Amino acid sequence: MLSYGKLGVTIFFALTLSSLVVGTTFKLWFEYDLRALDRQLEAETIAMQKEMEYRALIAKGERAARQQELNQARLQSEADRRQQQAINAQKQRTCTFWRAEYAKTRKTHDKLMMNAACK
Repeated sequence: MLSYGKLGVTIFFALTLSSLVVGTTFKLWFEYDLRALDRQLEAETIAMQKEMEYRALIAKGERAARQQELNQARLQSEADRRQQQAINAQKQRTCTFWRAEYAKTRKTHDKLMMNAACK
């Protein structure tokens, strides 16, 4: 016949052993989840870094394109300014010529040409 003391000790050890097994199982499970979460976060971090590098390259390219457009606009503006200066200089020379001609000849034709050139 079993004594109640031996039965109690057996149940105590069984419960202790089962709680150790359950605790160890949960600990291993949590560690597995933590490792999986760590791998996932690392993969997301790498993906985010690649995305940021890609966006930085795109932004750099856009800045370079904008800078090139600004440079071209400045060059075009400078060319337009020079062209306008040349036009104004030619108009001034033409006006001076017709003033001199009108001063010499006092002809109506020369006066009309002077008035047209000196607008």
